[in-house]
Amino acid sequence: MRTLRKGLVRTDGQDREGIWDLGRGLAKTCKRLEVPVPPRGYWAKLQAGKRVSQLPLPAAKPTTTTETVIHRTPPYRPGPPPRDPELQARIDAALLSCVPVRVRKSLSNPHSIIRGWMDEDRLARERPRESFYTPVHLSITRTQTARRRLRVLNTIFREFERMGSSVRAQRREREPVIVKSATAELKFVLFEPMRRVRLPLTEKEKQDYWNKGREWKHETRPSGELVLRIESYFGGGAKSEWRDKPESPLEGQIDEVMKGLVTPMVLVEDLERQRREDQTRRWKMEQERAERERLRQIEAARWKHLLDLAAASRLAGEVREFLDKMERRIQSEPVDPSLFEKFAKWIGWARTTADQMDPMVRPLTEL
Repeated sequence: MRTLRKGLVRTDGQDREGIWDLGRGLAKTCKRLEVPVPPRGYWAKLQAGKRVSQLPLPAAKPTTTTETVIHRTPPYRPGPPPRDPELQARIDAALLSCVPVRVRKSLSNPHSIIRGWMDEDRLARERPRESFYTPVHLSITRTQTARRRLRVLNTIFREFERMGSSVRAQRREREPVIVKSATAELKFVLFEPMRRVRLPLTEKEKQDYWNKGREWKHETRPSGELVLRIESYFGGGAKSEWRDKPESPLEGQIDEVMKGLVTPMVLVEDLERQRREDQTRRWKMEQERAERERLRQIEAARWKHLLDLAAASRLAGEVREFLDKMERRIQSEPVDPSLFEKFAKWIGWARTTADQMDPMVRPLTEL
């Protein structure tokens, strides 16, 4: 958009008199150019056919800019956060291990996993169906797209095993393929998506009462294309899906696909390393907390033992003081000799018990 000092706004190569859809930023630009801005309600009155007056353009000062250019603010698209240099170095080293590969045009020497699937299909063809209700065994090579899928998987399996990883996979398309390295696992699926198509009804179908007034029907059919999608979380910052293109099928993108799988593999390994470090840190924190709790309990037990000793010594002193008062009373009052002997035994027992409970009388080794 180009704003001129003559009071015109040029957009998309066209000039419009006045200021159309005035915004705050454009109003500030007009203020710098000393271009008068229409008052509030000017455009509504003009659209309604009412008479309006246009403010005259004042003469420009020598210091006034006669032309300015307003650029459209690009939308904010946050990019991936910068990677740690050490992590990026590991990714670069892993990518260097990738070599140019190509997808074979046949499955004459398939991977052991794919060979097992094909043997299962062969046995299913040779084995007769037990009954009419036995589900039909669907071959993994029943369509051209299914055979393409096997050839792509065969290449990916062999390349990951060449780089030192192990592979696990199920024959069902939607079951994830698991690539396991020494420290982490990466899951992805390679499948043929379904597509909903609109088809005209046949004359026989139009006669059905549930199709009354309808001319079309919708069916779900195989799309005939392959999609490879990573299902493991790896923190972003890398491509996670590849699909057939009109100019390049998935077989022609196999180098890009392998590099695209190796990068998330390193990211998953880094996340797993962080998880183990966090787990170790939490375990150490828990051990330290348990040790602090153990020491606190020991300290609390020692303090309680000290309080018990102090309380026992205090109680033993009170018992002795009480026994002294009892002895003075017995000696000062006339008491029957038999009762005096009982009191004497009782006081002797009480003093012995008080001495046993008093930590100040017991040996230090018993404390």
